[in-house]
Amino acid sequence: MKSLIVLTALLPIAFSVSASAMTVKGCNTGDSAVCSSIPNCHWDVNRRGCYEGAPEHVVDPCSSHEDEGICKTDKTLGCGWNGEKKVCETQKK
Repeated sequence: MKSLIVLTALLPIAFSVSASAMTVKGCNTGDSAVCSSIPNCHWDVNRRGCYEGAPEHVVDPCSSHEDEGICKTDKTLGCGWNGEKKVCETQKK
């Protein structure tokens, strides 16, 4: 019974230690989910890290498709293949 009382008394201390161990200063983390939860930080997939500030804005979300076949099948973003430029672009309505 005494061990249960001691364990119950130590439980809040154990949780506070683990919570403080998870504290991240600035954008210094290697975890994309933790990075996304930190104000003024963003995860950069290309550089594989957490960086301060807003993410770089992609002008056209369809430009990430480099393959014509994939571009033509993306109806969610309204993508279409531009044969002259050989790039995927959002189609104008």
